[in-house]
Amino acid sequence: MEHLYLDAASTEPVGGNVISVMMPFLTEADNLAIKGIAMARIRLLCEAYGEQVRPRVIVSSIEHPAVLESVRWMERWFGCEVVEIPVDHQVHIDLDALSLSGHKFGTPKGLGALLLRSRVPVEPLMSGGGQERSLRSGTQNVAGAVALAVALRDSNTRMHEIGRALVASRDRLIDAVLRVEPRAQLTGDSQRRLPGHASFVFPGLSGEALLVDLDARGIACSSGSACAIGRHEAPGTLLAMGYDPAVAKSAIRMTFREPLTLEQINQIASVVEESCNSLRGASTVSDPSINVQAQQALA
Repeated sequence: MEHLYLDAASTEPVGGNVISVMMPFLTEADNLAIKGIAMARIRLLCEAYGEQVRPRVIVSSIEHPAVLESVRWMERWFGCEVVEIPVDHQVHIDLDALSLSGHKFGTPKGLGALLLRSRVPVEPLMSGGGQERSLRSGTQNVAGAVALAVALRDSNTRMHEIGRALVASRDRLIDAVLRVEPRAQLTGDSQRRLPGHASFVFPGLSGEALLVDLDARGIACSSGSACAIGRHEAPGTLLAMGYDPAVAKSAIRMTFREPLTLEQINQIASVVEESCNSLRGASTVSDPSINVQAQQALA
């Protein structure tokens, strides 16, 4: 059945053209980090070694598209050499800069921040009145900055209060899922991961199919990054971590802000087991070679 949206007078869906022109600005912190730091380094290198120097930009292979596209922009316009560093299965990396999105911890979308090590030089991308220590000129979104600060403070307070319980329930959920579906694999480091974050691959299954089936059974989760929803591609992060594309496409991510109860964990595990069994059964029936083998066995 076709889904119809008949409430345009309340809110009209955002058009594709609008989204495409908004995206560079919704990822502004990444642009400032990559372009600003790279251009500052270029200036220092040119002052030391002359104009013929070709700077090198090094990023990890699991970066957000806003980072990778900014790097490619530096390659096109400044001739930078781009080097992507591979990661291991645990994705351990060191950072000079960190951008964050406020909606990941409770603000409206469109708010974010860029954290820089004090020793890292950076050039502004916009000229003007010199606000933000000349790094970002223009009238500031004071309400947004206040919302970001309060949400971050509240989130840190909550982590101090429930962090241990959140980690404990995360670990119980991981154990429960791996117990009911032995073929599943936890992705990422089993210890050094976000408190309310459990991500898996389910070899032999489609992540999209599993996502839909879980949703129909009352469990809403994700098959990958929100930035890639709708593309049905293997998550680039998992590919960079060394997973086979077919396995990477079976990814499922479960994230939560409050500790899960034992009853909730048991419910999730039960639904995962039912979904995996159902989908594996359907794939077996639909595979002609399996049917032929079954008929031969019966004969």
